[in-house]
Amino acid sequence: MRPANRTPNRGRSCPKLQTSPCPAPGNIEPQHPSLITMITFITSLRHPLTTSDYQSTLTMLRLTALSVLSCKLDGLRLVVVCNEVPHLGIVDNRLKFLPVPWPPPKPSEGQQKAYSHKSIDKGLKLSHAIRACREIDPEFVYVVDADDWVSGRVTEFVAENRNCDGFYVDQGHFVNWQRKTYKQRRGLLDYCGSTYCAPYYSFCDLMPGISECSERPGIEELRAAIPEQFLERGFGDHTIPRLLRQHGRRLQPFPFFAAAWVMNHGENIYGLADSDRGRPFSPTFLQRYGLENELSCTIAAKSGSIKTLAIDQALYYKSSLDFALRRWRRQSRV
Repeated sequence: MRPANRTPNRGRSCPKLQTSPCPAPGNIEPQHPSLITMITFITSLRHPLTTSDYQSTLTMLRLTALSVLSCKLDGLRLVVVCNEVPHLGIVDNRLKFLPVPWPPPKPSEGQQKAYSHKSIDKGLKLSHAIRACREIDPEFVYVVDADDWVSGRVTEFVAENRNCDGFYVDQGHFVNWQRKTYKQRRGLLDYCGSTYCAPYYSFCDLMPGISECSERPGIEELRAAIPEQFLERGFGDHTIPRLLRQHGRRLQPFPFFAAAWVMNHGENIYGLADSDRGRPFSPTFLQRYGLENELSCTIAAKSGSIKTLAIDQALYYKSSLDFALRRWRRQSRV
């Protein structure tokens, strides 16, 4: 389903919504349907029984939500698909929960990858979120993992560049949560699941069966509408940006550090931070993600040694060359 064409909104601020109490869980309809929701962030929360420390998982989700909501524009939503509605201590009518009565994912017989069942569960939940976005009708959808951080500049930048086919994150940060350190890196798109944003109808084009699903689709209905390979690889292996390019969408990089891939918090499935020590958390770094108040106690007294900063800068330039090489190799295979 392709929404009606909209006039570009360059030079105008997003329309203001009236403040109101938080809606009941599961109700993601806008308070004023006539007003445009410019961007909807969607994320999936793991089933409590598939985590080793569910409270830690909720702590990470709270930080993700605070970073997304740090942009004060009214024209954004954050939709969290979850098995149980969590208590995050955040009062913001832009935060919506979409609970699903699904059992915890279990490995299937003959499953080749150890985490395929979790990737498919994530894909099902994000597909459910895409279907639910039809009620909000956003201009753009940004997929974010429930433990990563997004720069507050992202929403404003998308609002100023609505004529683009979408955006991806090149410059970003690797965060070692255990050490409270970060590293500057390029090519974040190849590692992190919180690195792409595209018009809502672009996702519908990739998932044509989603428009036929009911308002509250179950697992079997979603599986029948969307190929399992897409559920696992599209969302789980972060291949959607490549699929969008194959459909003729020319995604542009955000021209700033736009996202942080948060690792080493005990619940990561796909990655752990490497052993090289990074820069300690600083007020400027945390402010970029709207977390300077929430994580003020983690700010280091010193900014790191000259050697640490020099190594991180050198590795940042190396990551730029590595990313360019990976892109060239992918293009040469086409």
